[in-house]
Amino acid sequence: MKTSKHKRKRRPPEAVKRQAQRVYEHTVFTEVLAGDLIGRFARRIGDDFTRGTLLFDYRMIVKALAAGDPETKYDPNEPPKRGMWERYAYQFQTEDRRRKLFAEIERIAKRYLANIVFCQVDASLHRTKMQPPEFIWDATLLPGRTAPYLLRQWISDSATTRKFLTALFRQFVDVSQKGSIPRRALIAAHAAGKLGLDWVPREITGVLIKRGDISLGQHENPAEAKIGLDRAASTVGRAIRRMRDADEKRRAKINTERRRQRTTDRAAVKRERLLRAARADLVTCLAGRRS
Repeated sequence: MKTSKHKRKRRPPEAVKRQAQRVYEHTVFTEVLAGDLIGRFARRIGDDFTRGTLLFDYRMIVKALAAGDPETKYDPNEPPKRGMWERYAYQFQTEDRRRKLFAEIERIAKRYLANIVFCQVDASLHRTKMQPPEFIWDATLLPGRTAPYLLRQWISDSATTRKFLTALFRQFVDVSQKGSIPRRALIAAHAAGKLGLDWVPREITGVLIKRGDISLGQHENPAEAKIGLDRAASTVGRAIRRMRDADEKRRAKINTERRRQRTTDRAAVKRERLLRAARADLVTCLAGRRS
């Protein structure tokens, strides 16, 4: 019995799971953990050290805010019901609230800098070891875990840090909304890999409908309902193809870079061997002349 062309080309389940996991992780990094947003801010900085510090600090701020809020974990076997950022999102809803938040962060930063200067000068005058001042953070502003990274960037460039925080909370809201592209991508990747739906558009569309990320509306006529479902599945199918194509391109790029690095490494090893051999020949030659 002949195997159909479709079945011959179909990926094995493990390959599907691996690709779904890659798509899921990529979406989490770029959207939930704001990798693309952080990159846009980092690209504006020319100095390598300053850019590296900004990347590290912004990622730590995002990581603390994207984590689950432990106060909403009602069951040890279930994840938290919301992220930490949701506890603080109200402060970014209006310009007036943002202004009050940023003014308070500015006050804390200035107060701590003033205390450091005082302690440094006092220790220098009395020739004693400087004792760092006590740091007090208001946890109603942002999580305490963000304070070291936030204040370093705030003191370095408060205007850019204000813009980043505003853009970050706007992205958090956009990603979390039902029907958003990142949220659909996460659900689709989870359905394909964890639920074993194998990237089948119609089945993944069903999951998106159940989650409330796709609404087909009310149809009294079954034929109209089927047409609506077919259209939704077609849209989901195109989105899935784009995600999978993008994943294949990323994989191809990574594999190319790895091959190039392996070639460079092998060439370096070969050069080192030739140099060692040349040194050994030179030593032997010189020893022969002396004898």
